[in-house]
Amino acid sequence: MMTAQEYLTIISKRWWLIGLIAVIGLIGGVMLTLIMTPMYRSAVKISVNPARPEYGTALTINNLLSNYSLQLTTVRLAQDVVDQLRLDIAPETLLGRVKVAPQQDNFMLLIEVDDPDPHMAEQIAATLAATFVNQYTAANAEAPRQDRIDLSVLDAPDPARLNKPRLEINTMAGLLGGLILGVLLVFVMEYVDDTLKTGDDVERVMALPTLAAIPRRG
Repeated sequence: MMTAQEYLTIISKRWWLIGLIAVIGLIGGVMLTLIMTPMYRSAVKISVNPARPEYGTALTINNLLSNYSLQLTTVRLAQDVVDQLRLDIAPETLLGRVKVAPQQDNFMLLIEVDDPDPHMAEQIAATLAATFVNQYTAANAEAPRQDRIDLSVLDAPDPARLNKPRLEINTMAGLLGGLILGVLLVFVMEYVDDTLKTGDDVERVMALPTLAAIPRRG
C-alpha cells in the first residue's frame, strides 16, 4: 500500500497536468454559463386560513396543504393559465417550470415559477395563484361558514431574479471536476507506466539492493 508521501510524489511529478485540466474545467464552466438559456424565478404565496381555530389541527392542515399542492400542479389548471396569458407552450411544459412547496409552519403555499422572461415569470406566478384561489372559492361558496377554509394570495409576486445558470456555481463545479479528473488521470498514468526511473523502483521490482547508479550525461 502506498504511503502519503508516495501519493504526493506522484502528484508533484505531473502537477502541471492537473492544473491544465482544472483550467479547462474552469473554462468549460464559463462556456456552459454563456450558452445556457437564462431562467428567471418569481414566487408568490397563498395563505390557508381555517374559519375555526380548533379546526386547524396540525395533521389536518398538513394534509390540506399537500392536497392543495397537488391541485396547483394539475394539467387542467395549467391549461387555464396558458389560455389566460395566451402562452405558446403546452400545459405540461408550464408545469415543468412550476414548483409548489407547502409551508406547514405558517399555513402557506409557496409557488415558484421559472421562465426565460422575468416579466412572464411574475405573470405566470400571479395568474396561477389567483386562478386557483378563485376556483377554490367558487367551488366552496356554499359550504357553511364555520367549516370553510379561506385561501388568499399574499401580496404581488416577488420580482423575478436570475435562478440559473449561476456563473459562480458552474465555474466552481468545473474547477473542482477538473481537479478531480486531473488527479485521477495522473494516477492512471502512473499505474500504466511500468518503466524504472529510480533506484527505489529497481529495488521494489527486483527485490534486490541498488549498488550503483550511472549518472545522466548532459
